[in-house]
Amino acid sequence: MMSQLDKWQFREFYHSDREKVIQILTSEIIFLDHCLSKVKKRKEKKIINQAYKNLERLLNEQSEQIFVNMPEKDYENVISSIFEIFNKVITQLR
Repeated sequence: MMSQLDKWQFREFYHSDREKVIQILTSEIIFLDHCLSKVKKRKEKKIINQAYKNLERLLNEQSEQIFVNMPEKDYENVISSIFEIFNKVITQLR
């Protein structure tokens, strides 16, 4: 049986994929919130706000299932969705 210290040292191996996704989504939402506070143009705010809402929706979906094991395919789909959201923002802001 591993001690708490061992678990703490190797916590990355014990974190589920869903917890990682939730951490990623949270940090990206914080980033977009920061961007929203810096943007002046209404069009840019609208684009960033839509991405913010999409990430929030994904976060809520993942948070509701925090204790359910996440298959690798679902993990890849969520990560790909995050990239698609940001690619759309970048394309629209050009």
